[in-house]
Amino acid sequence: MDYDWFFYLQLVSTFSVLIPIGIGGIYFQEIDSIFRYFIGFLIVGFLVDFAGWIFYLTASGEANHVVRYAYNLFEPLFLIWFLGQFSSNTKLKFLLKNAWIIVLPLWLISVFNNDFFPIYKTSTQIFLAFTSCYCILEVVEKGSKIMNSLGFWVLFGIFFYNFCTFFFMSFVNTALGLDLWYLHNIVNVTTNLIYFFGFYFSFRFSGLRSRS
Repeated sequence: MDYDWFFYLQLVSTFSVLIPIGIGGIYFQEIDSIFRYFIGFLIVGFLVDFAGWIFYLTASGEANHVVRYAYNLFEPLFLIWFLGQFSSNTKLKFLLKNAWIIVLPLWLISVFNNDFFPIYKTSTQIFLAFTSCYCILEVVEKGSKIMNSLGFWVLFGIFFYNFCTFFFMSFVNTALGLDLWYLHNIVNVTTNLIYFFGFYFSFRFSGLRSRS
């Protein structure tokens, strides 16, 4: 891919999250608290990506690694907790509540062994993809008005992102991974649009307060 196009695609990918953050902020007082936390999660992700640009321009590679590694732990732990708020399956809720026992040591290994990082990312993303898919099925079974269910849209966005990107993450430390990274950016932009439509349709059909 042409470098200029790749550069602008990265910019679009970074700032596209401001779209769901913006509409979520407009209706912040009208949404359930669980989705307020999710907006906070999106804000943290944006700040990490934005900091990455600053670190890139100031050649602060070590600082960028510290922030990225911290976020690589925060992201799956938050999403695991978030998904646990939607499932009524007691066994799954127990698994999600205690998943940090497995995630934390895997993350520590990835910190000290960079070759293990793709394994850590792909394993957590596969777990998140399958878990979010199960939660989507639970939401669908609870009611037929999917278009006005903010929970459905957010869960679908989580599923879409993790399902589509775990393949790229397995090659993240290779030349092929760099060549395919533009696809990751496209998936990221699409995911943020899914979140945006979730807030938009939920407000339009007055379904913001319901997790289902």
